[in-house]
Amino acid sequence: MVKSTKLSLEEQKKIVPASFLDVEGKYKENLLGETVIEGKLNSSSTIAKYKDAVVNVNFYTKTDTYLSSEEFVVYEFVNPGSEVDFKIKTKAPKGYDKLSLEIIEAKSVD
Repeated sequence: MVKSTKLSLEEQKKIVPASFLDVEGKYKENLLGETVIEGKLNSSSTIAKYKDAVVNVNFYTKTDTYLSSEEFVVYEFVNPGSEVDFKIKTKAPKGYDKLSLEIIEAKSVD
């Protein structure tokens, strides 16, 4: 006899929290030559609360050639169905023209 395991929605959200979080943002260069990223973390979860989301920033040239990545932790709580603003300052690699943002992981809060 094969036992089938079915995870509840709440259990799934604890296992893969990044799949219930989305990130968006805008970027510009400040007077110090830093790249300033202002963004939002959005939760599509209706149950789970998250914290300490890891945002990966990917840098590309104007021809879409990948240059490098950098990870940042956003030390905020993200409640179900809510959004949280964040700001990151970094030194972008030489020759970058654009960037993309993605959530790598986050911790669920019990």
